[in-house]
Amino acid sequence: MGVFRTYSSTFPPRLGALVFAVALGAYVVAAVHDPRHLWNMIDLQVYRWGGEMARHHRNVYDLQFEGFLSFTYTPLAVLAFELMSHLSLGVLRFVMTGASIAALLGSLWVAFGLAGVSERGMRAGLTLGTAGVVLGLEPVAQTLGFGQINLLLMLLVLVDLSQPDGRRWKGAGVGLAAAIKLTPAIFIGYLVLTRRFRAAAVACGTFAAAVALGFLALPAPSRRFWFGGLFLNSERVGGVGYAGNQSVNGALVRLFAGVNQARPAWFVAAALIGGAGLVLAAWASRRGEELLGIATCALTALLVSPISWSHHWVWVVLLVPCGVRLLRGHRSRMGWLGLAGLVGLFLAGPVRLIWQPPHTGNLEYGWHGPQLITGNLYVVLGLLLLGMAAVYLTLSRPRDSVHV
Repeated sequence: MGVFRTYSSTFPPRLGALVFAVALGAYVVAAVHDPRHLWNMIDLQVYRWGGEMARHHRNVYDLQFEGFLSFTYTPLAVLAFELMSHLSLGVLRFVMTGASIAALLGSLWVAFGLAGVSERGMRAGLTLGTAGVVLGLEPVAQTLGFGQINLLLMLLVLVDLSQPDGRRWKGAGVGLAAAIKLTPAIFIGYLVLTRRFRAAAVACGTFAAAVALGFLALPAPSRRFWFGGLFLNSERVGGVGYAGNQSVNGALVRLFAGVNQARPAWFVAAALIGGAGLVLAAWASRRGEELLGIATCALTALLVSPISWSHHWVWVVLLVPCGVRLLRGHRSRMGWLGLAGLVGLFLAGPVRLIWQPPHTGNLEYGWHGPQLITGNLYVVLGLLLLGMAAVYLTLSRPRDSVHV
């Protein structure tokens, strides 16, 4: 028995560490071999540029980086990027990459804790091994290559929501994440629907304080962003119909060959999917499936957001801990169906299926037949996963919620 315990506590982390080390080494080699595509850090350059413009008292929302990229983040983000701009781009590349990989590991550690994996050796092994696998996923690889903050925001939200409901400052992380990038605000609705009103109030208060801080530090940009309606202008961040926009809105724009043509259908779809997704997320939480609730809420946000670039889909890494949670409690066909969904989504990343149909220059408007499935694969799989969550919650029994 003692030998078995030693084996079970040392083998998983060693195997996980090996998988992670090999994957990280492969990523480094690939990035060095092809830095223009795998490590161009274009979004990080925009962050740093925005911070520099703010330091020189320029209104970043009236300018464009290299004449074609607009700054789209909130004034609070401008303040954070202003601090970042004191570092050289070369240093920031390594800082952002290291921070993002650490955030990936931290997010998976929290998620496996919510999945009920309490033995530390097993949890460490699953965290490292899964991180190694998902480094090859298109959303994660794109986030690292662009120097995006998606993984950092995911960790902030996960750590916050994994806290016990009695924790005084629960909700602050959600509010802060929403004040940096608006999409996480959907989790405030999730907190309300799950009757965690104090946490929702803390999230709203944190968001309001962050907005007020932005007005104090950057009054002109704040007025431009909030009162000028920039935060409502989804087309400002890029072409809505571009293949990289893996939201329901993007899929409909490509199907109807135009933003205006697709708008009525998108309003209806966003209302139906958003409402159903939030209800499912709240249902999962009330059934003791907090991790599934968080993942479902994030998936709903990705689907109904006007623009969800493929790198925003880093939340799909939570499907592995969700699968572990499902299989640990239910040895049924639902478990295998869940794993099939995971495999399908994971295979969509490394082979970059969403980029196979012709794209750019509105070529997406000419998609037909299988191209509509392949080019909108994240949207299709996202809808299927919402359906699977509904079936699972219908057939399963309530379980005790897990906090870490």
